[in-house]
Amino acid sequence: MLPLLSEPFIEWVKSKDLTTYEFFEFGSGYSTIFFSNLVKTVHTFEHNHLWIMKLKRYDLPNVIFSKVDIDEIPLINTIPSKSFCLIDCGYNRLQLTKKIIHLDFDFIVLDNSDLYPNTLKFIESYGYYHIPFVGNRTNDDKIEVSSTSLFIKNLDKLPKPNTNYTKPISNMWDL
Repeated sequence: MLPLLSEPFIEWVKSKDLTTYEFFEFGSGYSTIFFSNLVKTVHTFEHNHLWIMKLKRYDLPNVIFSKVDIDEIPLINTIPSKSFCLIDCGYNRLQLTKKIIHLDFDFIVLDNSDLYPNTLKFIESYGYYHIPFVGNRTNDDKIEVSSTSLFIKNLDKLPKPNTNYTKPISNMWDL
């Protein structure tokens, strides 16, 4: 199952080695399952108890679930190095971002970023570069255009390529 993120972003993420990263997710779902196969640990914060119960059936040993109320955006004081977060929740994304921006994640991912211009501007105001990934996503067998944005402060912290993603080929035009 693929998360409801833009396909260009999904392909970019799959091409990176994230096995040593801690992933903080605000709003769980299919992204929880997807990223649990790519990262060291998933810390997911969800307000919907039914989603948590549904996801726990998948027996995801590297996922830590936290139930939060919509009005109680979680307060996190520290994060490990090599951490990133996904903001894809059913509550106010700008208010959540204001509570976590001080954590200095290696990178921040904002789903449906075209719908949250104030959140985009806020993240950029903290010195993050904005890299939009606009493209298709499949939602209940319906293809729609989606924008998933990557924000990064230090380009040296971009994840390294996943050597299992692509295999070198012999190319006579690259000799």
